Amino acid sequence: MTAEGAPKSFYDKHCVYLPAMTGWFVCSAALSSYNKVIFGTNHMAFPCPLLLTSVHFLVQWVFSYSISALYPDYFGGDVVRNMPWITYLSVSVPCGFVTAADVGLSNLSLVRI
Repeated sequence: MTAEGAPKSFYDKHCVYLPAMTGWFVCSAALSSYNKVIFGTNHMAFPCPLLLTSVHFLVQWVFSYSISALYPDYFGGDVVRNMPWITYLSVSVPCGFVTAADVGLSNLSLVRI
């Protein structure tokens, strides 16, 4: 229920994270294409893929942290800051596994495609 007493829309209940997930997917697809150019033997053939992937994750983390610190009401900075550790881990560990699968499968697809 909203503050006015009206029921929440389907979007408010189920799709609130859809824009962020879509943005993540688009950025991930762009990063995979970029990695194909950087790591591909026909292109630049960068010799340190783990280093570059780590730098990419660091940049993503800094961006996410900065946005949530600048706009805590919209991006949940205060909610995360006040969250108990068990809740934080139950949310972050599955997200970490999904992100690792995203990167791993993307890199696997670079080899296969």
